[in-house]
Amino acid sequence: MATKQRSRNRRSSSSRDRTPTYVAPVLDPTWVSPYVPSAGERHANVKAVKSYVRRRKMPQTIIVGAVTLVTFILFVVAPWLPIVGVVIAGLYLWDLHRAEARFVRRGSTLGATMLDQFKAGGTNEDRQRLAIVLDRLSATFG
Repeated sequence: MATKQRSRNRRSSSSRDRTPTYVAPVLDPTWVSPYVPSAGERHANVKAVKSYVRRRKMPQTIIVGAVTLVTFILFVVAPWLPIVGVVIAGLYLWDLHRAEARFVRRGSTLGATMLDQFKAGGTNEDRQRLAIVLDRLSATFG
């Protein structure tokens, strides 16, 4: 008898009789992306950007180093030339530091720049998620 009841219950709950259930998508306001870069990843990204700037400015670095070295060697001709060499090297180091800071700043504001350029639709949470994804991509690819 238990067998007949079980088979009747199975027949009565067939998939044809059920209405499809619709679950509306809801964004979780407390959601945190797993792709948000950690502090270590951000630090590694900044190091990679600075390394890129140094490689890009390598020809200038070699020229400035050679000029500075020549001014030190020509100390015999004029005793004030090493001061000129130190000034040239100092100005170049200041320019290199400024270029590194500019590239790091551009990388850190990439998400906000993209949002300003394209005026993303959606809610604030959607825009924040987009900024997080862009931040992660910039950290990944430097």
